[in-house]
Amino acid sequence: MAAKTTLNGDWSLLGCGESVGASALELGFQTEALRNICEKEKIAKKRLGASVADALKRRLADLQSIDSVDELPLAKPKKNSNNCTIDLTDGWRLVLAGGHGQNPTLSSGKIDWSQVTRVKIITIEKQP
Repeated sequence: MAAKTTLNGDWSLLGCGESVGASALELGFQTEALRNICEKEKIAKKRLGASVADALKRRLADLQSIDSVDELPLAKPKKNSNNCTIDLTDGWRLVLAGGHGQNPTLSSGKIDWSQVTRVKIITIEKQP
């Protein structure tokens, strides 16, 4: 079972300490280790480096303030039928998947990202 959070409590370690209303995206994590990277600045900086950790912190703050991935203010997410990638910095990216039991879909069968209110962070990876 994936770890989940609604961006409160420990998020203050990444500068995302304000609690959010019911309309913000709900985040889940593929693994506990990934959750720790996202929630704990010291771990993020050790594993990713300072510049990537700072970019991650900004993207997590963005995700905290929106209702759907389509509303990201500066990042231009790349979406396909299964996941969404968001560039961080220095060739790193954040990979998300819809976090609903059954994700909302378009008539084409692809995920309707404008209707997704729960996402799961699958990985933070260096692009090849």
